Amino acid sequence: MVVSGMGLYQTHQLIQLYQPIAKDSLPVTAVLGDLIFKFRQIRIEVRSIPLRGNTPEQIRNYVNTSTAAIEAFEAELKDAEKFWDTAEEKEAYAKFSAGWQGFKSFGGGRGSAV
Repeated sequence: MVVSGMGLYQTHQLIQLYQPIAKDSLPVTAVLGDLIFKFRQIRIEVRSIPLRGNTPEQIRNYVNTSTAAIEAFEAELKDAEKFWDTAEEKEAYAKFSAGWQGFKSFGGGRGSAV
């Protein structure tokens, strides 16, 4: 009886310790991971547009896919602003956003998708 009571107490203590991680860190990590994944997908699509040997149909598909992905990414990037609380997180977000804008500028001459 005492052992089960101590086990229950320890489980409760563990839950209390990990609650901030589950509420704060995991959602932010998931959002950031999703943004990075989508950015990589966009980069692949945009960089595929000028490849030699692409048919006009393939180019249209890359441009259409890129355009839709960019619009969705920018909406998610805007929504993600609310997750960054600390000055360090806001600075990292600002660098990420600046990198995104740089990528869009670089890709601007490669197709109408960016």
